[in-house]
Amino acid sequence: MAPEREWGFAWNVNIQGADSGSTGQNGMYELKKLFSGSLQNAAQSTGSFNSGNWTILSSSNGTTCDTSDNWNAASDVVWNVSGSNHSWIMFQKDDYPLSGSTTYAIIDCDNTNAYQHSFLISTELPFSGSTTGRPDTNDAKTYDFSDIQFLIGYSVSNLSYSHGSRSSVGDIVAMTTRQGFNYARWGMILNALDTPRTSVVDPWPLFLANGYYTTSPGFWATATNYQALSSTSCVKTFWINGNMQALGHQTGILRPYNTTAVNFQMTLMDSAGSDIDGKYPAMPAYIGSAVANFRTLRGRMIDIFNAPHSGITIGTVEPATGTPTSCLIGHIWIPCNDTPVI
Repeated sequence: MAPEREWGFAWNVNIQGADSGSTGQNGMYELKKLFSGSLQNAAQSTGSFNSGNWTILSSSNGTTCDTSDNWNAASDVVWNVSGSNHSWIMFQKDDYPLSGSTTYAIIDCDNTNAYQHSFLISTELPFSGSTTGRPDTNDAKTYDFSDIQFLIGYSVSNLSYSHGSRSSVGDIVAMTTRQGFNYARWGMILNALDTPRTSVVDPWPLFLANGYYTTSPGFWATATNYQALSSTSCVKTFWINGNMQALGHQTGILRPYNTTAVNFQMTLMDSAGSDIDGKYPAMPAYIGSAVANFRTLRGRMIDIFNAPHSGITIGTVEPATGTPTSCLIGHIWIPCNDTPVI
């Protein structure tokens, strides 16, 4: 099934460094390039995909802070707590998720651990910023993911990898893996939803998730009908609804199989695939939210599909050789090729 949007890729990127610190630097630098750099084309053979780039508004490498790109190499990524010299970078994407709207993103290395980061998405332009602190944001219009652990842990013998895709409109899919594990340690999705509502009613139909998980099978592993905010699995899933946070909402992907939860019941998907051809259906991933007595369908994710129970990833080898044909993380298929095999 061909994707609805055009995608560029940066898959199976070896970010292994001499130690945990340099591996973390490599990982954050690859994330920066995923937002603003040239990616591989659909055949993943040349670095010719430059659509959907986010514009760099300002940045700090811990020594210099201005309106230019100060992350010119992995060594420019420096960690420390807020108030001390460290690195951060801020991006802007016009006409995202809808024409006429603008979205801002900040990656902040505000931690003493080189395997953690903060990630912020705002619908209002952040301001200021210095070598010791990221730009200030309006809390009522910003989602702040703090202390997100994006690496499993350093191992000399088991290499770490980053993987990512960016669509022609600016959608982002990113994750990290390490040899010796059969699951993604960390993952992030920004996806402009397909929604029947007008921009007047819902000007920011953007699905955002940035989370990590400490055990198999992935960072969206809770077997609920929708991936709710969960302190158990460290999943943080949010919905930007207009100019302010949808406070009190539990928002996430509607599950395609039955569980003990009563909300958003859907039909069962067999983890063994279809009994007709053994393949998995490209079942659309719909986003719903729950607050008080309301259960609301918010929209459909583009080129991201529901998947069966992620136990089918058991025994996989990371990284696989050749061009990726499909990728399952948690309970979703994510874009990894121009014709993913699902």
